[in-house]
Amino acid sequence: MFEQPIVLMTHPRSCSTAFERAMMAHPDISTCFHEPFSVAFYFGPERLCERYPEHENSTNEDMTYGAILHNIVERASKHQQDPVFIKDFAGHFIPPQRPTESMALSVAEPNEPFHEPSNPCVLPRRVLRMFRFTFLIRHPRFSIPSLYRCTVEPLSHKTGWHFFLPSEAGYAQLRQMFDYLRQQGLLGSNKEQSKIDDVSTANHASSATASNIGKDGNDICLIDAEDLLRDPAATLQAYCAHVGLTFDPRMLAWDSLDQDTLAHQNFDKWKGFHEDAIQSKGLVPCDQTIAKSADEQDREWRDKFGIEGAKVIRETVDANVEHYLYLRQFALRI
Repeated sequence: MFEQPIVLMTHPRSCSTAFERAMMAHPDISTCFHEPFSVAFYFGPERLCERYPEHENSTNEDMTYGAILHNIVERASKHQQDPVFIKDFAGHFIPPQRPTESMALSVAEPNEPFHEPSNPCVLPRRVLRMFRFTFLIRHPRFSIPSLYRCTVEPLSHKTGWHFFLPSEAGYAQLRQMFDYLRQQGLLGSNKEQSKIDDVSTANHASSATASNIGKDGNDICLIDAEDLLRDPAATLQAYCAHVGLTFDPRMLAWDSLDQDTLAHQNFDKWKGFHEDAIQSKGLVPCDQTIAKSADEQDREWRDKFGIEGAKVIRETVDANVEHYLYLRQFALRI
């Protein structure tokens, strides 16, 4: 029985949608939620972003953090025999311009404190402990140029993103969330758990399924996209072992009409961002570790995005390498 939905928490352009397609192909996954809280972050009454100013005065209660959470909990409660999988970005829960330590009003319970010391997320601890958190990272020298590309022509015509926000790189928020969950002992199967249909009931513990348990008792499941691309089979096997799934070779190939249709349905709300993942047929090994000097990278970015674009990319990459390297030390060894 899977009492906790599995969450892949990541940052943009981390190969996470390709990873999501692999999880969608697993025969035991009952439901996949694709970036569900992005709707609340960008378009709902509690929106926390700088984009889409036309939604500034949104009153759509279906787009609150609470409404989206309710939908996930309801779906998960119906599928406790098979896991629910969620992929989302930490930046949708810890936007840089938001006051810290305050939750979204739509998830607050009566007489519940609006502030939780040290919690940087819009979701309170009692909600976070309902989920089995895992993480995916990618070196910013790959993710940042990819994100920048989505904000300039010709791709911006599809995405609707016509300017670049360094804060949307998401590394700082991912590190904040990782550290908070780790400090609270909310990572892995050793943690204090809460049944999905009764969030007030806790203390259901299960044994760890893999060997990345730290001295603090957290069973950390963090993978690097470099490992995923280099050896997808071994990486997915390690991930499945951590979350209690049996690896299935079908996770490496998803060449069927039903799977393609499901991918279109799941990813369609973010046009222009996921075409490669939608059109892909599987994960095959590829090595991105060929070293390029900083000068070679800058020259490549200038050729693609111009002098100003290359400057912004370099500044954003350099600002996030520290966060990446910090998280990288916790990655599974593949």
